[in-house]
Amino acid sequence: MALQVLGSANSTIMDVDASKNTQVVLGVAGANGPIENLGGYFMASGQGGAGANVAASLAANTTLMGMRNAPGSAVNIYVDKIRINISVATVGTSALVPGVLGVQRFKGATFSGGTLIIPAKRNPYFGTGSSIVDIRDNTSALTTTGATFGDVIASTVIALNTVGGNQPTVFEWSPPDPSWAASFHPVVLFAGDGLALTTQVACPATQTWVFDWTIFWHEF
Repeated sequence: MALQVLGSANSTIMDVDASKNTQVVLGVAGANGPIENLGGYFMASGQGGAGANVAASLAANTTLMGMRNAPGSAVNIYVDKIRINISVATVGTSALVPGVLGVQRFKGATFSGGTLIIPAKRNPYFGTGSSIVDIRDNTSALTTTGATFGDVIASTVIALNTVGGNQPTVFEWSPPDPSWAASFHPVVLFAGDGLALTTQVACPATQTWVFDWTIFWHEF
């Protein structure tokens, strides 16, 4: 059982982990907790810029979307869920290797180009503006000069379609079920850290596709 400690400026929940060590977890929404005072609950979505087709034979390591916590941010970003939908627009050539789209960490630079996305509050009554300094996407490529890319935390296949018809790919990432106390943890972006959607291999020749994405997060 968790013990909630209420104060005039924050709300803290103390609990124990699987090894019975004391731990502090997130404050309760609406209890004047740290999320409400310092950050809030946000989401953002895009379609690569008005839903245009992604070009065939797109090279590996092409960045199609990026979001970054401000370099001087006083809060961390806790990513709750990532949802990606992919649909083939023009069929590809048979016997080719399918493409792969990955969710990848980066740091060191804010991207440029593409369409700028403004985060939306999931709860309009809590929190200030988001600490995410920039979110943007593009169906060709974002400029990533100076960025250092890190771990790929999730990925999905861009299925090869040679027969036509709608064959959508729906991909969703979220932390393990909260009931698994020992393993539950969101993706954390500290000051200056970011997440990007990048092609992990070259995409199939002749095949074009469209995508949309939605990311949910909280920050404090």
